[in-house]
Amino acid sequence: MPSSLSGLLLFVALLAPGFVYHARRDSIRPSAGTTVLRETGTVVMTSLVFNVLALGLFFVVHRVFNVGPAMQGLVDDAGGYARREWRSVAGWGVALLAFSCGAAAEVAKPASWVRTQVQRSASRLPLVARSLKVTEVPVVEPASAWQKVFVVDKVKDAWPHVGVELTDGTWVQGRHVSHNPEVEEHPARAIVLGPPLLLRRPGEPDLVDLGSQRLVLAPDQIRFLSVSYIPDSPPPAAAPASP
Repeated sequence: MPSSLSGLLLFVALLAPGFVYHARRDSIRPSAGTTVLRETGTVVMTSLVFNVLALGLFFVVHRVFNVGPAMQGLVDDAGGYARREWRSVAGWGVALLAFSCGAAAEVAKPASWVRTQVQRSASRLPLVARSLKVTEVPVVEPASAWQKVFVVDKVKDAWPHVGVELTDGTWVQGRHVSHNPEVEEHPARAIVLGPPLLLRRPGEPDLVDLGSQRLVLAPDQIRFLSVSYIPDSPPPAAAPASP
């Protein structure tokens, strides 16, 4: 472990891209049963890759435009040069750290146009595989089914509308508002629906408007659910409680 404040700050900065990647990736695809060793390895290796990428970019910019701290000065006397040119070293250090963290965040959760290009390329892979007579092997990975239907498979400019049959036979439907993305089953892994909230009790033919702003469904009360992607605006914000 670092023994000085500057060493601690440098240690945290070097691991920052890995933390950013891990946190952003878990926001859309949480892993199940990940060990501490695996999480640590992911953070360290991801940080190493993006820090090397940032340093490579700095080397190219420095060679082409002759800007930034002198490479020879850093190699000969890194501490002394950093004290003399601390403004330049600090500025470029922050810029490279921002680049590496931004690149890690983008790779963990790419923008919509990147996902579109990747999906188009992936759609061509089965044709290439068949033409080369390569056997397709399905990819199996731990992921939340709710995360897949509500986030990964979500159609652009459409909002998930959810129909749920509860264990007592009651049917509930509404627009998806949020959900817990964890893979493991536990009571807190609930789904939140918003208006229009409709309910049909067992034996009754008609749907009844609940007139509520939010409905929380516990996973142990759900028998099955269906999801439709209907072009729509996001559900309205919950009305503030009257005093």
